[in-house]
Amino acid sequence: MREQVETGAGNIEIDKGRIIITIGKKEDIQTIWISDIIDKVLIGCVTLEMLGIKVNPVIGKIEETPLMLY
Repeated sequence: MREQVETGAGNIEIDKGRIIITIGKKEDIQTIWISDIIDKVLIGCVTLEMLGIKVNPVIGKIEETPLMLY
């Protein structure tokens, strides 16, 4: 499936899929977008929140955080 997304370079059409993502001992199924022009793996805050993980910017590492229901 392809979707229209907005990027810093403007609107582009990219592939959408689903993956099982594992970080440490945490695992979840997430929606992903696959780009032909962006060559980096980007993990957003929603994915981290769903896994109960946050980034500690002081030490530059991930750590567990309570799951939030809002």
